[in-house]
Amino acid sequence: MRLPRERRLRRQEDFGKLRTLGARIDCGSFVLNAGLVASESQPARLGIIAAKKHIPLAVQRNRAKRLVREAFRACPNLFPNGWDVAVVVRKSILTRSIPSLIEALSLGATKAKTQRPRSDG
Repeated sequence: MRLPRERRLRRQEDFGKLRTLGARIDCGSFVLNAGLVASESQPARLGIIAAKKHIPLAVQRNRAKRLVREAFRACPNLFPNGWDVAVVVRKSILTRSIPSLIEALSLGATKAKTQRPRSDG
């Protein structure tokens, strides 16, 4: 099941803005880039990066993306409105369960909310 269009990061410039302005948190099986980048009236948006370099088989890449989407869906209030979240998955995510991913995502969200945002320059 797909996330609604308004809940997805789709444009390359959104990913780039998040990479430069958002907090970067290493969560073991994935790297979380999150920050208050969009307008606060829209819901939190999710983008997933699953590179062939790290996960060579398409079946495994798609499974990793499904796991992240399910963990994001399970905690709708984890990220407040206006936040953008990009998750860069690593191969070790394939061995984790949904509850452990939810726990890691919530820990990463807590760290991202307490981190000071990066400056433009």
